[in-house]
Amino acid sequence: MVLLKNKSQPRNKRNKKEYEERNLNTAESEKKYMQFYDLDKVETDVVNTSYLRKAVYGETLAVARLEVQKGEVTETHSHDTEEVIYVLHGAWLFHLPDGDVIVEGNQLLCIPAGVPHSSEVLEHTVAIDICSKNRPDWQSGQDKALHSNPEQFLWGV
Repeated sequence: MVLLKNKSQPRNKRNKKEYEERNLNTAESEKKYMQFYDLDKVETDVVNTSYLRKAVYGETLAVARLEVQKGEVTETHSHDTEEVIYVLHGAWLFHLPDGDVIVEGNQLLCIPAGVPHSSEVLEHTVAIDICSKNRPDWQSGQDKALHSNPEQFLWGV
């Protein structure tokens, strides 16, 4: 094997040892590890009383299991990355610039980056939300103001 000389290669035995240690430490810190998550053990984020989220965050993705009650409304907003909603069961109505779409059990909706959307939950729904970014708005709770359920205030009617 031929080694090319460059500034990062060692010039003597002492430097060689330092070089090897530095490269070993760099390699250790850059190692990638697979992550396993059990959603039964992931803390539930109570967005509000009718919107529960269990989210896990990778380096470039956020995945959340959502459990949302009938009547939940999400105000119009958009994201700087695409979002995929996979409804496991239930029915969720999305309002998009091209028209409305109802996503039901075993159906997916792909929302491109920058597309404004809002939604209404038509029946109790369990879904998976996949975003191609870590969603700092979920982590900080900033998105909670977008979600409400007007039906929860109809108790006196």
